[in-house]
Amino acid sequence: MVDGAPLAALALDVALGWPACLHARIGHPVALFAGIIDRCTRRFNQPQHSEAVRRWLGALTMAIVTSGTIAAAWAAGCFVRGWLSPAAWPAIALLAWPALAQRSLDEHYLPIITALESGDLAVARDRLGMIVGRDTGELDTSGIARAAIESLAESFCDGVVAPLFWFVALGLPGLWACKAINTADSLLGHKEEPFTDFGMVAARADDVMNLIPARLSAILICLADCGGWQVLWRDHGNHASPNAGWPEAAMAGALGVSLAGPASYDGRSFSKIAFVPATGQSRYSYVDTKPLDATTYYRVKSVDVDGKFTYSTIASLRKGGKSTIVLRAFPMPAIKDITIQHATATKGSLLSISSEDGRVIKSIVPASGTQQTVIDLSSAKAGLYIIRYSNANGEVESLKLIKQ
Repeated sequence: MVDGAPLAALALDVALGWPACLHARIGHPVALFAGIIDRCTRRFNQPQHSEAVRRWLGALTMAIVTSGTIAAAWAAGCFVRGWLSPAAWPAIALLAWPALAQRSLDEHYLPIITALESGDLAVARDRLGMIVGRDTGELDTSGIARAAIESLAESFCDGVVAPLFWFVALGLPGLWACKAINTADSLLGHKEEPFTDFGMVAARADDVMNLIPARLSAILICLADCGGWQVLWRDHGNHASPNAGWPEAAMAGALGVSLAGPASYDGRSFSKIAFVPATGQSRYSYVDTKPLDATTYYRVKSVDVDGKFTYSTIASLRKGGKSTIVLRAFPMPAIKDITIQHATATKGSLLSISSEDGRVIKSIVPASGTQQTVIDLSSAKAGLYIIRYSNANGEVESLKLIKQ
């Protein structure tokens, strides 16, 4: 790829990102990968299979996803070149544009910086909680900054350098294969069951795809700062991942800070026990087959295909108990009125809607005994908002809301 397509794709991403209105109407191309991975997972990753069989079926899943992606990207590129040749590169740039995430990084991390600079730790913790899985409720200024920098360093590689590298090296097939493998790793590449064996190939494939980009990311970070090389070389291996340590060490050296310190997840130790793919249902269930001897805490998270949390809550269960996460909003995206479906309201329940900068624009006490609340958003500007529902027991659920 030696034409202007890579630079044009970068420029499109900087200027537009992936607009919320476009995402609301057609979703994101990465959702196609997630759908294929979901179907393969439900069909192939069965507990009755042996470890070896699950590894082979995981490899088959990766072969289906990557080969289909490469074939589709190659066909699209051939069609565009045959139709518009020799001036096909602008159309190629359009096809590559959704795979880059420069503006997305800016949109997610700049509000954290702004909140820290203004001393508003509550907003900073809130914004950070949307992009990391750790507990942000007790983080101080340095803890918030450290978590954000670590996440940004790794995301710089995954969301910008890696797809751009493979775009330059192998064109559209390389770029979209990189995104497909990265998505598969996000969904399947976990050390915990039920993905220990089934997701092994996805994790190793992602390691291979990021082998060069991770090191390029580190070099670019050090070049941008004109320093950090000593820390990069000394500390890049001090990470569980063969790749993530490179950009994180470079960022630590460039900024002169210490990263990869202790992290808390809701003040408790959690083990991943299940992944339940979204299939368009309104309710999902999972049964923990291990007996509960006492009260057990479950962290329930909903994750977009881009890896961002839409809500995160803690379910506290006693033996034989069950919990239902019910927070929903419709229609989505909202135009005027929006209906919030929530747990049965009791004394002390509170429903609020906040803007991206953390400013509460609506705060309502739901009528006791109700499970739905209608909110008028006609005066709210178009954009992204956060809905939160809390009760007197301290339980909180939240999700994203797009207003047109």
